[in-house]
Amino acid sequence: MEFLKRLPLPWVIGSLCALLVGLLVVPVAVYWVGGRVIGEYLDPGGLLALWGSIYGDAVRLRGAGLILLLGPLILFQISWLGLWVRKNYLSQLGQK
Repeated sequence: MEFLKRLPLPWVIGSLCALLVGLLVVPVAVYWVGGRVIGEYLDPGGLLALWGSIYGDAVRLRGAGLILLLGPLILFQISWLGLWVRKNYLSQLGQK
């Protein structure tokens, strides 16, 4: 558990927030936007049925469910990596 002490706090908080957004906000946003663009969700269960479908796909390791739920976390990690590269490598290139 020593490695956890070396993780920067903004990275941990950002990762947790991105994960929560993916798990809780994205399915609601998909339901709301889909209802506006395509029309009402056909399953009579509404939002809960869509939520179950998305989580079911993720549990079965299907691409759509995984991308929807983990997308915000992946985008955050890619952004953090880009900032880390910029800070550690690109700034050194400008100094030489």
